[in-house]
Amino acid sequence: MHLRVINAIDHLLISAPQSEEFLWVLWELSAFSRSDSGRQALLVLGHFPEAISVLIEALQSVKELEPVAKTTGASPLDVAIFHSAAEIFEIIVTDTIASSLGSWIGYAVDLHRALHSSSPGSNRKDAPTRLLEWIDAGVVYHKNGAIGLLRYAAVLASGGDAHLTSTSILVSDLMDVENAIGDSSGVSDLNVLENLGKIISEKTFDGVVLRDSAVAQLITAIRILAFISENSTVAAELYDEGAITVVYAVLVNCRFMLERSSNSYDYLVDDGTECNSTSDLLSERNREQSLVDLLVPSMLLLITLLQKLQEANEQHRNTRLMNALLRLHREVSPKLAACAADLSSPYPDSALGFEAVCHLIVSALAYWTVFGWTPGLFHSLLTNVEATSLMALGPKGTCSLLCLLNDLFPEEGVWLWKNGMPLSSALRTLAVGTILGPHKEREVSWYLKPEHHEKVLSQLIPHLGKIAEIIQHYAISALAVIQDMLRLFIVRVACQKIENASILLRPIFLWIHENVSNLAFPSEIDAYKIYRYLDFLASLIEHPQTKVSFSASIFLTPA
Repeated sequence: MHLRVINAIDHLLISAPQSEEFLWVLWELSAFSRSDSGRQALLVLGHFPEAISVLIEALQSVKELEPVAKTTGASPLDVAIFHSAAEIFEIIVTDTIASSLGSWIGYAVDLHRALHSSSPGSNRKDAPTRLLEWIDAGVVYHKNGAIGLLRYAAVLASGGDAHLTSTSILVSDLMDVENAIGDSSGVSDLNVLENLGKIISEKTFDGVVLRDSAVAQLITAIRILAFISENSTVAAELYDEGAITVVYAVLVNCRFMLERSSNSYDYLVDDGTECNSTSDLLSERNREQSLVDLLVPSMLLLITLLQKLQEANEQHRNTRLMNALLRLHREVSPKLAACAADLSSPYPDSALGFEAVCHLIVSALAYWTVFGWTPGLFHSLLTNVEATSLMALGPKGTCSLLCLLNDLFPEEGVWLWKNGMPLSSALRTLAVGTILGPHKEREVSWYLKPEHHEKVLSQLIPHLGKIAEIIQHYAISALAVIQDMLRLFIVRVACQKIENASILLRPIFLWIHENVSNLAFPSEIDAYKIYRYLDFLASLIEHPQTKVSFSASIFLTPA
């Protein structure tokens, strides 16, 4: 596939511009975007600056029409070339890898000039219009730098994009693109971040619904900020200007929109729903994917800022941020559980995207655990969970708790499972590595390094008894996804320290021992529980690390 793309690039460079041969090559390249592997292959274009220049010239084809053509409209050939080039550029601009961002960001102003001065047509959802939205933040960054871009993101995150202009929400449309000293108009207000801080400090702030165009603009803006924040000086400036406030607003908004999103179950049971279920489901899936695309760079930016804070021997003493992360995780993890059960589904990107977000959230929360920041993570998670109120956790709370605990520990050795490997076991490495690349995956998994294991365990040990009660409560669940999460957590804890895994299993062994040793014949309910517990324990033995835990647990059980 990559060789075919490179061959097409060669043909593109030697073809006469605005010719039919040139259009055929563009169509060949556009055809690659119809598959995941093809889109990955198209990213090779970013390594050929001369090809990027040719594509920009192709975007100018509608602009450079003869006067006669302008009166009658663009020629079909020019319009086809224009749209095909825009589709190809859209693949590069929307990619999540940092190298893709670097391949086009230097051409942002040229891209805007070519797109804005053309007449792509009346369809406001076509590729050129979408591309204008995607590159808007790039133009702002060129004209106003990192701080100007941060203020631009603050306006969008507050839901204030409609106030940028009465006719267009693109800030770059308001700027003098031809002049190197442009003004961002809507983002020049120095008080915009202060105003955003006031909005989110209100107890009533629970998020706003962002327009699709604002989400696209925010994705690019946050990606650029996350990329440039790797420079310590820039990161310090962004933190001082209130970058965490902007990220917080984005997290709350995304959680709010995910909470409102429907699922297939709603369409099956809601008699009042009058809609085309197929189109609505696809639209909902696209919206969720857009939110995932926004959350990934937002979490990367947050993790980078927290890292710089830790390097300065400081900590972020904001309970509101931790609560926002936990609430977001509570919305994302059930969606992950729902689609992770079948990785062979037609939409594997959903599982990878949700897992990447969950992993990134845990990576940020790990700063509170590893470095002892306040408030304590486990205390915040388990403070309201009592043995008598386990049902109050609810499906989302249970799923989030188990998913978060699993992600705090290294993998258990996927290939050690004899049978019945949990389907979500290998998702973590696949997700971040696939979306951000292996280098970023190692950075995001910083807390999984051996030197941090003991710190996480020491924070967890005081809460093992309460977690053991949760495990006992849900071990008889018929939900396979909950069973898998329980198994993963116990095995991963066992890989760190056998004694701790034994503590987690002890309540189950004690309950079985008490009911089996009773001379009275067990009731049907108790017999069913015994069967479910034994079935659960048998599934744990499929991993060799838990066999020792069983021995220790049985030894601790009174005769």
